[in-house]
Amino acid sequence: MQDSKGGNKFSENKDELRRFLNKDGVKIIDVTIETSEIFGEIKAELSKKGSMIPLNDIAFFI
Repeated sequence: MQDSKGGNKFSENKDELRRFLNKDGVKIIDVTIETSEIFGEIKAELSKKGSMIPLNDIAFFI
């Protein structure tokens, strides 16, 4: 949903996101303090090594 709310693909992106979230096996989890700390540690370590990956990809491994 990168388009701004005024973007011409907002509605289409929102529908696609809803379809994805309704698939079997997709689970929405709560983000806790512990989750954010782990995320920060992974991001810092990757940055230190010069091996950054997209931030969304880090979230999949937490």
